[in-house]
Amino acid sequence: MLEIMGEVVYKSVAYRRVADVVERYPDDVAALYRRETPPKIAGAGPALSAKLAELAETGELAYHRKLRAQVPDGLLDMLRVPGVGPRTVKLLHEELGIDSVDALRAAANELLAAPRIPRQRPKGDDSVEYDLRPLLIDITIEDGQPVAVITRTRFHPELGTGRPEEVVAALGDQAGLSLEIAAIVRDRLILAEDLG
Repeated sequence: MLEIMGEVVYKSVAYRRVADVVERYPDDVAALYRRETPPKIAGAGPALSAKLAELAETGELAYHRKLRAQVPDGLLDMLRVPGVGPRTVKLLHEELGIDSVDALRAAANELLAAPRIPRQRPKGDDSVEYDLRPLLIDITIEDGQPVAVITRTRFHPELGTGRPEEVVAALGDQAGLSLEIAAIVRDRLILAEDLG
């Protein structure tokens, strides 16, 4: 959240490092704070130590509540999109107004409504321009960890087939995102004879 808010990077790095130390600490850090024997946590200065004490005593952190109130839920959801980090989320929100996975869905709907989706595909030493739209049947954005982009494409005897990576690239262009594909899972192939 700190990076989405535009805080200096060292602050979020410090919080992350202290969280890692606390997670790997051999004893229950919260219990030590509650027994008033706080451990020396590497990287935790007075301010972070006070926050650890508050968290151990109350189970909550006022600073975290303050940050959560300032960051829309949709921005945090966008962090589940592969290849999209806090800086990208901040940029998308400020520059393009994209503030949620729902905005990514809206970009998918705009793509489906487009009469043409001009793309280029490498072919040998050259590239071929083509229209992806006749090859695209549907795009669905599913919530999860990570967010899944599900595409349905078709084969055309003259145009070839709509490749999932090309649909994701076109979706990224539409949304102003650089989407990273974590994996492509091809589900089924429907032959023309099966449609008759």
